[in-house]
Parts: sequence; C-alpha cells; structure tokens
Amino acid sequence: MKNSPILHQLKQQMRPARKRKGYAIETLAARLNISARHLAAVENGSKRPSLELFCAIAKELDLSLDAMNMELTKPHEAEHAQLLYLLETCNARELHVMAQLAQAVLPILRA
Repeated sequence: MKNSPILHQLKQQMRPARKRKGYAIETLAARLNISARHLAAVENGSKRPSLELFCAIAKELDLSLDAMNMELTKPHEAEHAQLLYLLETCNARELHVMAQLAQAVLPILRA
C-alpha cells in the first residue's frame, strides 16, 4: 500500500508521540473510540486511517503538520494534501465520478 507523505509522517511520529503522552495502544484506542487492533494497524502502516481518524489521532497526540515535518511552503498545500489523501482512498468508480465532477465544476469556479 502506497502512503502519501502525510501518512508516512504520521506513521513515523505516532508511536513516539503516543509513548511521550504515556498512552498504551489500548488507552489511546479507547480515547479515540476505536479498537486497539485497528489503531495498531494504523500505527504500523498496514491500515490507512479515515480523514476523521487521522485528525483525531493528530489532535489527541498533539501532532501538528509541523510536528510531522510537513513544511507548508506553497499556498493551499494543506488543501492539496487533503484532496490527494481523499483521492487515494477512492476506488476506480469513485475516481471516475470525481474526475467528471472536477471537469464540470472547475470552469464554473474559474469564471
């Protein structure tokens, strides 16, 4: 499974941040209202978190984009990263619909 740079950084930072907070995997999972097995899979990179879970983990562990070494040097880079993450989680049908939607909407937005 190919991870985006943000997901790679989350994987790199998550365990050390969890340990700094003194959380066992079960403790953090309970705080996030998910199973410890699911959280362990996210932490080791074998499962991709939803955007909602990604944000909840970052918030719970006090991880910011800066803490994950993500330099936001370009305008709107956070939005680009979010869109890329969402597109990476789409299946083929969803990607097709998203492409058609973007092609239809962009000319209107640019007018």
